[in-house]
Formats: sequence, C-alpha cells, structure tokens
Amino acid sequence: MVLTKDDVGDIVKLLLINNKKDVQGYVIATLYFKIGEYHNALKYVSRYLYIEPNSFHANKLQGECYEKLNRNDDALKSFKKALKSVDKENDLEHSGENQNVDEIREKMGKIEIFSSSVVNGKESSTAKTESMDVMVEAAHSSTSTSTPKANTNDDGTCSEITFEFRMNHITSLDCANCSETFCFQNLLWRIVVMPYRDLGACRSLSVYLICDGRSDLSQWSCHVDAEIRLLSVRPNQYPCERKTRHLFSKTTDAWGFPAFLSWYDAVRPDGNYMRDDCITVQVYLKVLQ
Repeated sequence: MVLTKDDVGDIVKLLLINNKKDVQGYVIATLYFKIGEYHNALKYVSRYLYIEPNSFHANKLQGECYEKLNRNDDALKSFKKALKSVDKENDLEHSGENQNVDEIREKMGKIEIFSSSVVNGKESSTAKTESMDVMVEAAHSSTSTSTPKANTNDDGTCSEITFEFRMNHITSLDCANCSETFCFQNLLWRIVVMPYRDLGACRSLSVYLICDGRSDLSQWSCHVDAEIRLLSVRPNQYPCERKTRHLFSKTTDAWGFPAFLSWYDAVRPDGNYMRDDCITVQVYLKVLQ
C-alpha cells in the first residue's frame, strides 16, 4: 500500500484523538517520513524522544530525518545516540537489532566520507558542501593507484575489473583519502579509505566504494558483486576480504564497510598488511545482469 498525504493526515487525526502527541510521536513521525515530509517527521520524533530519550528506533529515525534534510552533524549525533542505546555488543543478538545497527554504521560512514576533507593536512568540516573531487585533489600526494585489470565481453564491454589503491603513510592517516578514478561500465569509480572510531573508542580501518555516475544522465544504475581486499604483504597469506552486493545509483552512490578491519590489525608493524608504512586495498567488481 502506498500512503498518500491525505491518508497520513487521516491516520494522524485518529492517533491524536486523545491528544497524546508525545506518546504517539514515533508512529506519526514514521508515517510522515514515508511520504517525504521530513520536517514534520522530525518534529514528532523529537517529541517522542523527550519522553523516551533512549529509544533505539526513535534516535535512528531522528538521524534519518536529519540526513534527509542535509543536517549531517545532527544526523551523526542521533545515530551515535541510537548505537549508545544498545548496551553491549553481545546483547545485539538478543535485541534483534544487528541489521539496524549495521545500517546505522553504514550511514555514519557515508556521512563522514562527505563531511571530511583535508585542508593543509588538517581535518575540516567545510567539505559538507564540497564534492568528492575536492577530496581527491586534497588527498596525500604520496598515494598511488595501479592500472586496472579488466575482462571484456565479446561485444567489447567490460564485465569485471580489478583495481588497486596503494596508500603510503597509512599510520598518519587522520581523514578520508581517495584513489584516482577508474572507469567501469562507463561510470567513474573511486576507493575511499579512512579511519573510523566507534563509541567505544575502538579505531577501525574503513573502506568504501564511490560511484560518481554520469552527469549526462538523470538516472543511472549499476548492480555489482564486489570484493574488497586488504592485500597481505606476506607470501602465501590470504588477504582480509569482505564481499558485498550493491545497486549503485544516483541516490545510493556510496557503499562499503565502516569497520573493515581493526586499526591495530591493519597497521601493526609485525602484521600481515602493512610494510614500509604502506597498505594496498584491492577491489574486484563484477557486473550483474
């Protein structure tokens, strides 16, 4: 069933018969969110949070409202409150919130990608209104990118590709860093690597894929199987690998893992992945028909 504005208006009237705006706030906010009235959704979910400040779902919804309204700083605060409301990591299985927690972490990671930049080597919040192109220009000059290795179909189109991003001075990384662009399926792609710190102060290595799309098309999409790997520097050692399947489009152009690997395991001098202060991230993409 597709809700209309009139449908929501009628339902809200019924919910407010007893004038319990605060108690019904979460339900009303959900309805408004579904029809794209994010200001109204934010108003009602905020009322609900006044009486239930530790509600996981209400804080999550509040963060999503802020996200839709491009208030990224407020969205991050709400998402952090939602995560904080889940008491302990080993309680996630019992609370049934595993998927929702993962979703929040993905959203936070995406926001942080677009909310970080490097200005004179320091993190700046001014990147909220800047494009990913600015981040690439500001990236460390000592990073390097390998030549993509592609397989083509009989008609000459590229069906799969492997791309590597080698990062120097990884131990001093303090903000998002982008690879050069590579072309796949007539779309431009980049790898983004950045540090991530959760509420428990555990630092992780975050890895994302960004698809810039095509400026000449109002709508575009690319459905891919992706394998993101942190290559081992030791012979005969398997890489750290995460697999995902995602439909990249104009509205969902970033995807990845905020906690790809613990920072300690990624950069430890005697570990498997860093040598001479460098790591190599490899991405394999295969288009799905």
